[in-house]
Amino acid sequence: MIFTLQIQHPKLKSQNKTVLFHCYRFSALAEHLKETNLFQLPNFPTSVSCLDDFQSKLNLLSLPNDVISLCFEPTQFVITLDFCAKIQTTKDWVAKLGQSTVLDQGCKADLGDLMVCDTCLRAGNEVHLRLMAIDGSRSHSTDCFDFIVLYAAGIVNEFGTVK
Repeated sequence: MIFTLQIQHPKLKSQNKTVLFHCYRFSALAEHLKETNLFQLPNFPTSVSCLDDFQSKLNLLSLPNDVISLCFEPTQFVITLDFCAKIQTTKDWVAKLGQSTVLDQGCKADLGDLMVCDTCLRAGNEVHLRLMAIDGSRSHSTDCFDFIVLYAAGIVNEFGTVK
């Protein structure tokens, strides 16, 4: 899964250009989840290092050198109990939601097929409702949905983040 992030950078605004680039945030975190079973990065220095690496890749595209600092805060990627239902690992996910959820069936196949994609989205919304009931804080709604996307891409989908 690749998400596109659209940025209007102040330095480019005078040129009436909008910079589009693929945001590999979810893709990279889904791969991280698959490899480590951690939904987020282990600490602040690791997060800073990853964002610096991402910025260096954007610099190669001749983008302004502050795009990442304008869009992301390193602490948003560091593991904490204050994200979604105190989930930090896939073990926590299973403890809260069970060995199998509707995501396991609905998001396994090729999401390039719109019917499968719709089924996966519906499954994600159902799991989101369960997570929000477990978590109890509406302020964690986006974080919980992000964890669902990470789990679907990194653990459930047979194509992972490459298709």
